[in-house]
This record gives sequence, C-alpha cells and structure tokens, in this order.
Amino acid sequence: MNITDNGEKKCFSCDKVFEAMTEERIGKLLQNPFRWIAACDLSTRKLNKIYRNFEFKTYESESSFVNKVMKLAVSEGHHPELDVGYLRVRVTLWTFEAGGVTINDVIFADKADEIYGDS
Repeated sequence: MNITDNGEKKCFSCDKVFEAMTEERIGKLLQNPFRWIAACDLSTRKLNKIYRNFEFKTYESESSFVNKVMKLAVSEGHHPELDVGYLRVRVTLWTFEAGGVTINDVIFADKADEIYGDS
C-alpha cells in the first residue's frame, strides 16, 4: 500500500497527538519499504527513526534534490534531518513529539522518493 494512493496526502499538524507506529505498520505503508531503514534507539531498543541514503551521479542533481526536499519540508511543516555528502544525501525522519515514526514521516518518505525519481 502506498500512503499517497487515492489522492495527495499532506503531513498533519504536530499539535495533534500522534503515537509512534510499529515497524510492521511502517513497512506496510511505505512506498519503498526496502529502501528505508528502521533505526532503533540503542538505550531502549525501540524503533524511533527511519532513514534512506540517496545516491547521485552529479553534484547538480544532488543539490537539486536537497533544494526540493527543503521546499517540501517548509510546505509540509515537517522537517527531516539531512546529512549531505558528496553525491549522497541521507534523509532521516521521525516525529519528536511522538518519540518515533508517525504517519507524517511515512508521507514525507513517499514524497522524498517521488522527488528522487524526478531528480
């Protein structure tokens, strides 16, 4: 199931209370579940983030991707952690208020995948 099926989805306001999702639920909702990696908090062993490494052939395509993701973050009001290196970008997602991954992160992950496909 792709969370962006049946219409365009947007991130929800973080003033609502969200519970973190299970790894199984996240995997079912992600458009590319095998490309996004679940990361656990080492102290609690609880899933609390997802990330994906995006690779690029040119610096220009990498820069374009970063700019598009930043514009998406502003428009969605949901801000990922971006780790930018030479010809690679790691996007890490979690919702601080929930202490883990929420539907907002899954929506953003799908949109980042779409941006990458366009880059």
